[in-house]
Amino acid sequence: MKSKTERIIPIIVLILAAFQTASAQTVNKTDSLDIIVTVSNLTLVDINPANLTWVNIPPGTESNSTYAAAGNKEAIQIENIGSTNISNIWFNVTHPSIMPFGSGNRLNYNPANFVIIRRNTSNEWYFIDRLEYNESELIYLELPTGSSSDPNMVHGRLRSADSEYFWVMNISDGSCNDTQFWIGNAPHTQTSTGTVDFTACGDPLTGAGTPGDCRTGSFTPVLGGAWGALNLSLSDTPIENYTVITPAVCGGTNVSVRFNHWNMDAPGAQSGSYTDYFYTTALVPGEHIIANVKIRVPYGTMAGTLPTGQLTVIAQAVGVTS
Repeated sequence: MKSKTERIIPIIVLILAAFQTASAQTVNKTDSLDIIVTVSNLTLVDINPANLTWVNIPPGTESNSTYAAAGNKEAIQIENIGSTNISNIWFNVTHPSIMPFGSGNRLNYNPANFVIIRRNTSNEWYFIDRLEYNESELIYLELPTGSSSDPNMVHGRLRSADSEYFWVMNISDGSCNDTQFWIGNAPHTQTSTGTVDFTACGDPLTGAGTPGDCRTGSFTPVLGGAWGALNLSLSDTPIENYTVITPAVCGGTNVSVRFNHWNMDAPGAQSGSYTDYFYTTALVPGEHIIANVKIRVPYGTMAGTLPTGQLTVIAQAVGVTS
C-alpha cells in the first residue's frame, strides 16, 4: 500500500499545475457596430461678450481702451454654433426716436447710434446706420438760397465724435424721395467752422472732393417711392462711404437722414452702392470671426448713464431648408 500512495501524489500535482497554466491566459474577442447620426439644419450664432460698456467718456471723443469698462475689448466674437454654413452677416442698431440734442433730456439719446464697426483685418471704420434729425437755424450757415433760414430748406449735421458735417435738404414740395441734398466736405470742429457755405457746391456726391467745398446731388426713389436713397463719399478725401436714406414724407421737424453702411435691412440698402455685408465668406460650423467695435460720442451729449442701446447681429444661411 505504501508504494501505491507514493505514485498517486505526483499525478495529482501535475493535473493542478496544468489547470493553473490554462487559467492565466487572456483572450480578447471583438465585434463592431456602426454609429449613424443625421444632424438637422440649424442656423445659430453666439455673440460674446453679452454687452459692451464705456464709462466717463467725454463728448467729442472716439472711444479707446481708456474708457472701456473692465473686460471690454472693444470687439465682439461671432461664432457659428449651428450646423449650416452662414453666408452673410450684417448689423443693425437702435435709434433715438426724437432729436436728442438740445432736448435737455439724456433719456432721448441712444448710444447704439454712436457705434462704429470695422472688419478685424481692416482699418476702415463706419457707422452701422447713423440717424440724424434736422435742427433749428444756425446764423453762420449759408443755405443754397443764400440765407441762414428758409422754410423750403432744412439742415442738420452728421455728428462724428469731434467732427460735424453740415447737410442741407430741399423740402419745398413735402416729398424728399427725389429731393436735392447738400453736405460739406470740411467738418465743423472746436477749432474750425468747417464748410458752411452751400450756395455754390462744386463736388458730386461720390469720389474725391475739393477741400473746403461741398457736395450736392439728388435722392433716387426706392421701395415704391416710400424712401429716397443716394450714395455719398464723406469729406474730400473721402474718408468714409455711405448710402444715405430719407423717408419720402418730410417737412417741418419731421426730417431725418440715415448714413448707412453695415445694415442690409435698412430701406433702400440693397440699391445703394455703399451698404455692405460685414462678412460674405462661408462661416462654417464651429468657426468664428471678430468685429471691432467703438463709439463716437458727439459734442452736445448730456452727462450721465444713457439708456441702453441695442446692436443686433444678423446671420443668414442661404439655400437652407429647415
